Amino acid sequence: MTRTRTPLPVPRDVHEPRRPRAGGPRVRGNVPVPGDG
Repeated sequence: MTRTRTPLPVPRDVHEPRRPRAGGPRVRGNVPVPGDG
């Protein structure tokens, strides 16, 4: 095993709200939040 500092894979859903599609509204959990147009 090499001693390399590799960041663990963190799910993006934890930091960033879900993005259904490019150009769509931001979705936080289940409530769409305007702002990501």
